[in-house]
Amino acid sequence: MIHRTAAYCGFAVVACAALMLAATAIYGQAESQEQPAATTPEQRTANYRPLPGAGTPPEIPPVVMSKEHEALCRVKVGDAMPAIKLNELGGREMELSRLFGKTATIVVFWKGDGHMARTMLADLGPDVIQPFTEQGIAVVGIAVEQSARDVLAALEKAELRIPCLLDPEGKAFALVGKERLPRVYLLDPQGELLWLDIEYSLATRRELNQSLRAVVATAARERQE
Repeated sequence: MIHRTAAYCGFAVVACAALMLAATAIYGQAESQEQPAATTPEQRTANYRPLPGAGTPPEIPPVVMSKEHEALCRVKVGDAMPAIKLNELGGREMELSRLFGKTATIVVFWKGDGHMARTMLADLGPDVIQPFTEQGIAVVGIAVEQSARDVLAALEKAELRIPCLLDPEGKAFALVGKERLPRVYLLDPQGELLWLDIEYSLATRRELNQSLRAVVATAARERQE
């Protein structure tokens, strides 16, 4: 009986070792396979939902918020962005309206070096600047309650080159809302709000991409008419 038990234990040990070696080989092979780089918002954003129907013109999605979030917004879709005049990073005073793009403008209010702020700054390059700048889309940052040194460091870390205005006391942000940063606003060439989102999430990226495609398509149709 003792011999049988010992033999069984030895067989079990050998079998387990073989299984571990096989699993390690499979795992190592999977790890070694290079994954294709995700380069578009559709590839990099989870739950991205393209518009149904081939050739369907893109539309700006409706802004849906809870009553709690609506109470934090002082400007909404259809309103004009308030007149804002602040110093740029270089110290020169600048009116926000002078930085508007020909087709549309994205204005991002952000604060601090939190996860959502870092993510938003990093996403602006591949999501907006690279695919849409040549189509007349401008991006402007407004740094709320931050020093010029910290703002510059955050932009460099995100490898982001955009005009950035400094709102050291938060007075400009108070004109559009309170709490819940970062925020993204999409404006038409005259400064009217077309779309917005507070905080920042995967849904923000998805809807922003859809909104930009919509305004670019509209601008293209208007040029042809």
